[in-house]
Amino acid sequence: MRHLSRSLRFFYEDEYRNALSEVNSAINLNPNLAIAYGRRGSIYYKLGDNRRATLNWNVALQLDPEFTEIYDMLEASDQNRLTPVEIGKIQEKVR
Repeated sequence: MRHLSRSLRFFYEDEYRNALSEVNSAINLNPNLAIAYGRRGSIYYKLGDNRRATLNWNVALQLDPEFTEIYDMLEASDQNRLTPVEIGKIQEKVR
């Protein structure tokens, strides 16, 4: 959980590479955390890698089909209407 907390802090500080490193550490320690894949998807989205973002969001849904915020993010991403503010709000709710 420490790595997830750090990743969120780096995410809000716009230090996406550091956030990615921390979330990867969290996934290495526990590969079944849907929130970690959701966050990694958001980080990739912020880095402009929509393909990896979508892949990670889908993994999060496979691990936790009731992770409804991810459905919203995928839909918004598909419609090119996902904004940084929405990503931040969703990450805040999940925390």
